[in-house]
Amino acid sequence: MLNFRTPVTLALSAIVGSFACAQDTAPATDPAPASTPEEKIVLGEVIAANVNVRAGNTMNHRIVCIANKGDQVLILEEAGDFFKIMAPKGASCWVACQFVERKGDTAIVNANNVNLRPTPDTSHPVIGQLASGDPVKILGQDNLGTWFRIEPPKGVIAYVSKKFIAVKGNYADITREAAREESARIATEERALAGTSAWKDAEALARAENEKPAAERDWTASIEAFRAIGAAGDPKLAQRAEEQVKYLEGLQELQALVRSLDATSQVQKDGYERKIAELESKWHSDQAAKAAKKAEKTFIVQGWVEEVGSLFGRPGTHKIVEAGVTLYYLKSETYDLRRYWHNRIRIVKGTVKAAPDGWEDGPKVIEVEELEVLE
Repeated sequence: MLNFRTPVTLALSAIVGSFACAQDTAPATDPAPASTPEEKIVLGEVIAANVNVRAGNTMNHRIVCIANKGDQVLILEEAGDFFKIMAPKGASCWVACQFVERKGDTAIVNANNVNLRPTPDTSHPVIGQLASGDPVKILGQDNLGTWFRIEPPKGVIAYVSKKFIAVKGNYADITREAAREESARIATEERALAGTSAWKDAEALARAENEKPAAERDWTASIEAFRAIGAAGDPKLAQRAEEQVKYLEGLQELQALVRSLDATSQVQKDGYERKIAELESKWHSDQAAKAAKKAEKTFIVQGWVEEVGSLFGRPGTHKIVEAGVTLYYLKSETYDLRRYWHNRIRIVKGTVKAAPDGWEDGPKVIEVEELEVLE
């Protein structure tokens, strides 16, 4: 069984061809494409528009897709004037139906050296192989019902002319750096989640004191909790935490004055208690006004901004995610969406469009015209 590697962002288009189901297993003289150790894989980038990607390493081989400037490819090796590259997860890939046992949308390969083709026939080169027992995901079937279109397993290959590719460097080194960046991103998100939980705890402490009789209130624990949030290093929460600390310290000072008064100063004591009530009322009014101002604008969607990556034909540069689910892909001529990566936003104005060809089963696309960053 082949040790297939991770596919990259260069898609093979769906191709209509002749529909003959042949005995499509490889003889001993037609070995499967050899896997390449990850440390030897090289990252490349397409440097021109409308670059032909072919099923083989000559100009006579069938064009299987078009690559655009900026698309990334993983280079396995040189092949004459071409680079042999790894094809993506979304590549169009076909297997003869007689060599798989279907179970709903999945299937299990029932023979060894089963060839994968870019079209539902045997007229084009093998782009990968499967071994007995390999699982596949079925995406469709040809008109005659003799070939299945499957989600390409790791190891499906394609070719692109060298002159249209800029070599970027060793893939393993680049992915190690990407892994470090991803770890940093996850750590940031975890800190944000921890900050949200700590905020709720601090608010609960303040509410508990507010429910006590005026003479018994002591916000010390809540003040310290908000100070700890401010010192945790999340700039988004630090400013809000500082505001809460100042507010509660104001209440605490007034409460101390109330406690310092003896029973003969009831009139003055009542005055301070009124000030406490007024301060509390003003604070809650201000918070309600802020919330109302934010709610004045209608919006399309809100959530966290994440990058899509350099996927071939990607529907947008970024996506908006909530609870791990991608709601929409995003693109914008008004905003540099990179500045909002890992921010929670609300899209106030924009145009919702259908996903482009090849992405129809995914979320729609919003061309963002106006957005707000949420706290």
